[in-house]
Amino acid sequence: MHHRRPRRAAHATSPLRTNDRLQFETLEPRQVLSGVAELLLDVNSTPAVTPYDVSDYVVTGNVAYFNSGDLGDELWKTDGTPAGTTLVRRFVSSDSLVNVNGVLFFAASDGSNGVELWHTDGTTAGTTQVKDINPGEFASRPQSLANVDGVLYFRADDGVGGVELWKSDGTEAGTQLVKDIYPGVESSVLFGIAGLNGAIVFVADDGVNGLGIYRSDGTQQGTYFLKNVAPVVSSVEVNRRAFVEANGKLYFAASGSDNDVELWTTDGTSAGTTRVKNINPTGASKPSQLLNVNGTLFFAAHRTGSGVELWKSDGTEAGTMLVKDIQPGAAGSVVGKLAAFGDKLLFVANDGIHGAEPWITDGAADGTLLLADVALNTNDASPSTPVNVNGVYYFSANDGVHGDELWRTDGTAAGTRMVLDIAPGARSSAPRYFTNVNGTLYFVANNGVTGLELWRSDGSAAGTALVREISPGLSNLPPRRLTNVDGILYFAVTDGVAGVEPWKSDGTAAGTVMVGNVQPGSASSDPFDFVSLNGAVYFGAANNIWKTSGDGTPPTPLINLGGISSPSQLTRVGNQLFFNLFRSNLGGELWVSDGTVAGTRLVKDIQPGAGSSLNTQSPFVECNGILYFAATTNQTGTELWRSDGTEAGTYLVRDISNAAGSPSSSPRYLTNVNGQLFFIANDGKNGFEPWLSDGSPAGTRLARDIAPGPLTSFPYYVGSSLPRIAVIDDWLYFIAPSNDVPTIFRVNGLRGDVELLTDGFINSTQQDGPRWLANVNGSLALAYALPGGIEYGTEMWLLKETAFAGAGDYSTDGVVDGADFLAWQRSYGQSAPTPGTGADGSGNGLVNANDLTVWKDHFGETTVAPPSVAALDAAFENSDVAFEPLAIAAPSPRLSLGAAALTLRQAATVDDAARPQRTNHRQPPAPNQLPAPALTPAATPRSLSPQLPKSIPPAVNEAPQP
Repeated sequence: MHHRRPRRAAHATSPLRTNDRLQFETLEPRQVLSGVAELLLDVNSTPAVTPYDVSDYVVTGNVAYFNSGDLGDELWKTDGTPAGTTLVRRFVSSDSLVNVNGVLFFAASDGSNGVELWHTDGTTAGTTQVKDINPGEFASRPQSLANVDGVLYFRADDGVGGVELWKSDGTEAGTQLVKDIYPGVESSVLFGIAGLNGAIVFVADDGVNGLGIYRSDGTQQGTYFLKNVAPVVSSVEVNRRAFVEANGKLYFAASGSDNDVELWTTDGTSAGTTRVKNINPTGASKPSQLLNVNGTLFFAAHRTGSGVELWKSDGTEAGTMLVKDIQPGAAGSVVGKLAAFGDKLLFVANDGIHGAEPWITDGAADGTLLLADVALNTNDASPSTPVNVNGVYYFSANDGVHGDELWRTDGTAAGTRMVLDIAPGARSSAPRYFTNVNGTLYFVANNGVTGLELWRSDGSAAGTALVREISPGLSNLPPRRLTNVDGILYFAVTDGVAGVEPWKSDGTAAGTVMVGNVQPGSASSDPFDFVSLNGAVYFGAANNIWKTSGDGTPPTPLINLGGISSPSQLTRVGNQLFFNLFRSNLGGELWVSDGTVAGTRLVKDIQPGAGSSLNTQSPFVECNGILYFAATTNQTGTELWRSDGTEAGTYLVRDISNAAGSPSSSPRYLTNVNGQLFFIANDGKNGFEPWLSDGSPAGTRLARDIAPGPLTSFPYYVGSSLPRIAVIDDWLYFIAPSNDVPTIFRVNGLRGDVELLTDGFINSTQQDGPRWLANVNGSLALAYALPGGIEYGTEMWLLKETAFAGAGDYSTDGVVDGADFLAWQRSYGQSAPTPGTGADGSGNGLVNANDLTVWKDHFGETTVAPPSVAALDAAFENSDVAFEPLAIAAPSPRLSLGAAALTLRQAATVDDAARPQRTNHRQPPAPNQLPAPALTPAATPRSLSPQLPKSIPPAVNEAPQP
């Protein structure tokens, strides 16, 4: 029996690029995309839930492999023709494809074992597991797969020695641990595996030298520590890479002995691991967004006096220079969204005159040019992250004249333009739900006449048109739940005659038709949970589950039992469709289907008889190929259960609460955090607190007793329909009261650490402070009510991680450095006056070794405290802008309070008459306390609502489908 042990730290894998590998991802500021894609075969029948269909595209010889399917759980191959594009094998999960000597290696789970190392020769029979590194149901989770001179290197956990460096030649015997860098059960926290001159370079911690750079030739003796200089990157950057290669060397941002984060390089030797240049002698330049463009390294860096600007380097001190001071002065142009465009660099910058706009450079100052002044004044156009459709980049932007509309660029000033002013004048069409179907951009927009309807665009004004006015008149019910199925768009909408029913579209008005009027007349079947399974589309509607082949025949019901049936919570796990079904003689119980009427069956009568073990609020979540849910029985109350679709494989994970008078732990907010299950439960002793589970009784444990003793951390939140949690990379963020103040915490899904991020954020009380959380493009968004009766009430905020109270900054000087180690040393063994204060970085109320780990994890970072209430009040003193979280967010001006302190993004504006009156006025702070911000309202007023939203206003181009 293998038991999972606590992990010391975790870093997400770094997607790598080899000569044979290209990885397709959603566009983000550091992504490189080039070329024009041609659709071979639409193998993914339900891609609308995520903004991409195909991932991990890898070429071996004349064959290309890729993952696809709803959950990325199908391995496909193609020879470049539709006929040669075929399914290799289905998995519960599959990712991290890499080519080694013509053999495809990847990490996958077949449902019998956890996620392990596999390889394939392109046939189903030749697709086999290489080795069960962590035997049984637990997973070794191979990550950071890298081909270095024909040898596969990766990180994995064998359940005994922690996460360490492994290698494989494709045989079970040849799949070996290279070295237990951190001896014992601890993990060496390695990440960023990169090939360099026949060896590999990576980041690890041996427990003695701290986090540093290592080199390995694949042998235990040849794996050694190079230098105690660790890349300093955000959690988002760690997910993608720690190193960037250029001209035979690796480059990275790191903190050296002087604690200043600067540009470093390594050639794989200790002597060759050096700082390239001290860009900012009076502080840290903090290079970020490193990108190699034809041998030139571009990056953003800060220098005292010039702020954050665009820099380049050839690897020498003399050749590391400012490209252009785009906005002279200390403010800087705040360069972002770097992307290679041929042999040039495309990026966004603010020159102080035109606002944040698209720029292009060839690396020379006179070749660094503004592409287009989208916003014809100093207001920020705030272009959204571009979406690549056949080599053209589309984004939404507000030019201050036309409102929020659809834009495109081909990398030239002439080719950067608004596609069409869909809502003429200053009104915004607010394009959203962008979906690529066979090279055509589909989206939902409002032209001010037809209301919210389905649109399409080929990138030209003439080719951008309403597909069909489905609901005549000014419709407020947009097409939703858009799903791409074999090149056909499925969605839910009403035509004003029938209710909300399933529709499909081939992009023409004639081809945009109702699939079937499931609920005859004007009543709505309100189809939901479109799920693809075995070539058909299934959805819930009108007290049944329906199946459609898409060939024009009406949908047919999957359940043929007669009487009352009320399905809900359709959840696909592998090749099975789970759902909750209520029957008068059975109550609400767990059912499963293989897509046929005969294969639709009760999994288990968990609560025997007519009583229900499930209700429509019971959470369902997939984690490592297993369905987890909360179920109720007379014996145990409501507890955590799991199922593999069989009666024998459906059982209680752990009876968390067996205390007298508290028979149920009532698990809720079940969330898959990178293979670890997070939830809130009450064990009868500690109240509602955060828990983690790996699916075993021993591995189901309390993460942290935030409110010590029987007090609960979630008295205001549990049971609410509002989202209180958000997952960003390996971290799950949640709200819990600390000393009766709503406070933001985060827990690492791999190692289980819980950190206090804010201490009563901006002096909150029970009546104000953070309300809900969400992940918006990798940043933490929340609804927040300003305390003390400040004018604006509940607003939408978008916080960068640097806005949180500085983890590890025990001396509170704004930098995590040696002074904080001394502060920890002086306080060691003492109790914190308030958990999470002083040197209690782990927030457990005691200064101990856990807090040293927090300091080590954040060493070299610069921290910034949130602004004071007075500062916030003064910032809004003369502003005509308020915020309304129910409105759909369009790109809008940004307000920065202080240097790198806090970023606010405006959700919407309201009329002066609708805004609550101020209850008090304060004198503005001194000029050195807060720069006077400029705030300009967006063009389109939104209506107010006294209710909090049920979900965050979605990002315009990556909105979740309601």
